[in-house]
Amino acid sequence: MRNEARVQRAEHQFRLVFDRNPAPFWIFDLATLQFLEVNQAAIDQYGYSREEFLAMTILDIRPEDGWEEIQRTLEESRDGGPPVPRVRMHRRRDGGLFEVLGHLARLEFDGRPACLVLAEDVSQRLAYERDLAWRASHHPGTGLLTIEALAERLDAGAAGYTIIHAQLRGLQMVADTLGREAGDEVLQAMVARLATLGARYGLLAYQPAEDFVLAVASGHDPQRALEALRDAVSEPVRGRDSFHQLEPRIGVADSPGDGASADLVLGCAAQAAHAARENGVVVLRFDHALAQRHADRLQLAGRIHLAIERDEFELYFQPIRHAADGSPAALEALLRWPQPDGSFIPPSDFIQLCEDTGQIIALGRWVIRAAAHAGRVLADNGWAGLPIAVNVSAVQLFNSDLVGEFTRAVEALGLPPGALQMELTESSLMRNPAQAMQVLESLSASGIAVALDDFGTGFSSMSYLQHLALDSLKIDRAFVADVERNPRNAAICRALLSLGHSMGLVVIGEGVETEGQLDWLVAHGCDHVQGYLLGRPMPLRELLALLALARDSG
Repeated sequence: MRNEARVQRAEHQFRLVFDRNPAPFWIFDLATLQFLEVNQAAIDQYGYSREEFLAMTILDIRPEDGWEEIQRTLEESRDGGPPVPRVRMHRRRDGGLFEVLGHLARLEFDGRPACLVLAEDVSQRLAYERDLAWRASHHPGTGLLTIEALAERLDAGAAGYTIIHAQLRGLQMVADTLGREAGDEVLQAMVARLATLGARYGLLAYQPAEDFVLAVASGHDPQRALEALRDAVSEPVRGRDSFHQLEPRIGVADSPGDGASADLVLGCAAQAAHAARENGVVVLRFDHALAQRHADRLQLAGRIHLAIERDEFELYFQPIRHAADGSPAALEALLRWPQPDGSFIPPSDFIQLCEDTGQIIALGRWVIRAAAHAGRVLADNGWAGLPIAVNVSAVQLFNSDLVGEFTRAVEALGLPPGALQMELTESSLMRNPAQAMQVLESLSASGIAVALDDFGTGFSSMSYLQHLALDSLKIDRAFVADVERNPRNAAICRALLSLGHSMGLVVIGEGVETEGQLDWLVAHGCDHVQGYLLGRPMPLRELLALLALARDSG
């Protein structure tokens, strides 16, 4: 009786643990796959009654395409190997599918070989993990692959692909100008347009804020894909209320020729796209000479930073003279970078690089201070009324406190407000005419004269020009060349002189290299002249000697 009581108590405890366990449990016959026992959690999870469960096999809760996998698992278990927990698809009574991690243990039940199964519902956990994995490999705003994920997929696949990297200048400007919603509409329209190319030719990735990358798989024609992408990005994109014309710059690189890994090939295509932008072309294929040029640019950019810190740059000065009598009217400060061997790195090699890297802000600040020091030296040598004109880039104009920098430099050296002037090109003004107008008004209010350099080459709008706070216009050297013999140049110069004078501005002729050019400008009322005929750029000490000689001879 005691033994029977112990058995009954053990059975009661098993039933209590089995039935009231919150995880679905069941036992099935290894030979027939028939359910032998099932707990309440399984009944609640799957929607079958206990009687329905006991009339079924385990195949009835699995999709048909998973039956073979069940047989393999059971055979592995019969061979004595420990059952390995695996995720499988299960089906509820209503037909709904969900993912289950099955934990199995062999046992003997009612004298028959059987298997105990704990069915852990992992649908939500796996969905969350898949969502995290998706977010880690896709850009959330577009649903496209990230560049990192694209590189991983390319490295995992076969070689022989082509990378087409497209920079779409103007895409970010839509959001900055018209708002994020308008920018997102244009972005999504472009994504929809390019997604078809990704599906057709390989893989498509997005790199905020303006770059798309198409990986053309082997077996597809890269040239045809390139032409299709170029056509797609060149068409205007429709926003809510307007069309937007983006400016594409496309770089192309191939695997394995341009790199052993996807990262290298992607980098090569990006370099080619940057070079296309610099060279003013739409498409450029990567080559190793291009890579060397970029490496040289990076090295030079690092040297520029150190050169600013070490005060390696120098200012040269070119006279601007009164056309009527040749007397000095002003000086233009020109930046030079001397090297230890006595050579100079041309400004064309580093000025644009400074603008691209943002170092033009620090370099421009140095130029303003150096020009102020030169102004102090001029004043101490009796030339206090000779102003120095400093060239300013568009990056400085729109991204720095020019008024404050000019004012602080002049005040620190005890110079009068007009000691420093500013020159900027017409094209730089037209990047943002409204903001430029505000900056020029502030400069004018602070007593800083402004000259518009290279006038006539930037296609500026007369509606903006008439409202700009300018003091002088500089006729570009291209129009001054052969002005005495070329009727077209002469007509342009006459028109520019008339325009400048009608607006009350001083007009300066640049690039004067011959007596004929000088005589023509003087005869037609040009106010000031500048060029090699009247004085080349020179260090301050040589300029002081030239000015002293002119004063003594006068």
